[in-house]
Amino acid sequence: MRLIIKAKARPVGSVSPDGKYKKAPSGEWLPIKKERAAGSVFENKVKESYEWILSKTSNEFEAMVLLDENGKVMKTRLGDKVSIDLSDMVYAMKDNILLHNHPTGSSFSPDDVMCTLTNGLKEVRAFGKEYEYIYRPEKAIPKRPANITIRRSIIDFIDDQNIAMYVKQDPKIKAGEMSIKAATLNHWHEVMTNFVAKFGGFYERRKSQVG
Repeated sequence: MRLIIKAKARPVGSVSPDGKYKKAPSGEWLPIKKERAAGSVFENKVKESYEWILSKTSNEFEAMVLLDENGKVMKTRLGDKVSIDLSDMVYAMKDNILLHNHPTGSSFSPDDVMCTLTNGLKEVRAFGKEYEYIYRPEKAIPKRPANITIRRSIIDFIDDQNIAMYVKQDPKIKAGEMSIKAATLNHWHEVMTNFVAKFGGFYERRKSQVG
């Protein structure tokens, strides 16, 4: 997915690597609400949002729903086959949860990651037919110019990981040892797993709630 952002955003406080604590303005670490269990009110709202996306797109193009931490719908938006323009809702994203579909079924793209980190999202989720992906950042990237070095290190790392995955999987595809579909599902999942191991935050891939 390519999330299109044309405006600057404000940073938010830190979140612990396990996603269970957040730092208050006072500097105190406070527990975040308990992990959302399947069947909870919030997860039911997530599932409803996914079903709305599918009803509008048939998973042929992208759409998004922005929820607050209680599951209230804040914004919705239809996109195209590869992107959603969120330029007019940059500040609305702060401290909220962005849900969207990935027609290819793959994990988060570099644009997903940077959108999350630079716009104060508490969490971003993407889903396809097979899997649902969840990413909660450890902390937001500060405003420019302070963020230039951080941005560059993140972009360089993701680029290197992307290339490494092509080098790793392309011979297997050509040898018939891996299907293109399997490679697509695995590619960005491995990149995200390595990204979180280096930069912190929480990342999970689990069975999709909707098909």
